[in-house]
Amino acid sequence: MKILLCCCAGMSTSILMMKMKKAARQQGKDYEFSAIGTERLDTMIAEFDVLLLGPQTSKIVGEPDELQRKYEKPVYVVSYDEYGLGKGDIVLEKIEKLLGI
Repeated sequence: MKILLCCCAGMSTSILMMKMKKAARQQGKDYEFSAIGTERLDTMIAEFDVLLLGPQTSKIVGEPDELQRKYEKPVYVVSYDEYGLGKGDIVLEKIEKLLGI
């Protein structure tokens, strides 16, 4: 599975991405992750299976339902709690549930 994390600048999302990578590795899962800023979303999304948005990002790029229709990909908005506390394992679990894995 290829997971794209998108936030306003792509920097703070990198912290969450690292924690998600660690959780996936500990669970023996071979997932790919990338963190980007909003300006790269349209050019990068085609390469990924699922889109994660930082909690503040949907106000900039669009609501999850709208983006899901536009990109034909599942979209998950990371909560402020998950994001701020770096709960990569919880976010990974929620993505898998979203995708039925």
